[in-house]
Amino acid sequence: MKRKIWLILAVLSIGFLMFYLRTWAPCMAISGKSMEPELRAGDLILIEQISPQEVKKGDVIVFEIPTLVREHYNYPLVVAHRVIEIQQRGGEIIYKTKGDNTGEDPFIVRTVDLKGKVGTKISYLGLPLLFLQSNQGLISVAVIFLLIGLGTYSPEISQIKRRVQKDVFSPVLQEQQETKQALNGFASAMTEYAQHLASHTKAVQDLAKTTGMLSEVVEKLDKRLEEEEESNKKSG
Repeated sequence: MKRKIWLILAVLSIGFLMFYLRTWAPCMAISGKSMEPELRAGDLILIEQISPQEVKKGDVIVFEIPTLVREHYNYPLVVAHRVIEIQQRGGEIIYKTKGDNTGEDPFIVRTVDLKGKVGTKISYLGLPLLFLQSNQGLISVAVIFLLIGLGTYSPEISQIKRRVQKDVFSPVLQEQQETKQALNGFASAMTEYAQHLASHTKAVQDLAKTTGMLSEVVEKLDKRLEEEEESNKKSG
């Protein structure tokens, strides 16, 4: 029971961690090249909390992109771009942003989407995080959990395996053994029958030989009787 509880807690913890790293984490791994050379792919940046009123033109802010906008323009979930203009619209602050070596973003950034601005940068430390956020990373985590599960429940798996062998394969093996024994019995019977036929064949051959010899004796007797009859006729 404890193993099941620990396994469930581990799965939930990893799932929460993956979701947390994608959404609420106070750090972010840079995946693109739009902010080079200041930010390079694989850099890990710490997100510094900042209010909308504190954002200044030229700041590199981190913001989320709404689903519809992200799918329409093929953007990632979270982006770090530089503020090029700040406006007031309907009493709300909005920002226009762009990458340092790309064009202006084709949408505005709302204050509700603001996560903060770029703080400390650590080179290459974002690579493991990018891997975990990728499909390959998710598959690797799933495989690791599968192996952990197999190791945790190996006694139960072995028991199930033995049960399957007993319930499924044993009748098949028994049937094969019975079939083999039946074939062996049939082969033995055929061998005995062949020997029986061989003995009868030899008896028939001996009888034929004897009959041939008797025929020769009869022919000789007939010939001798004929000779004696002719001899008697001549002498009479």
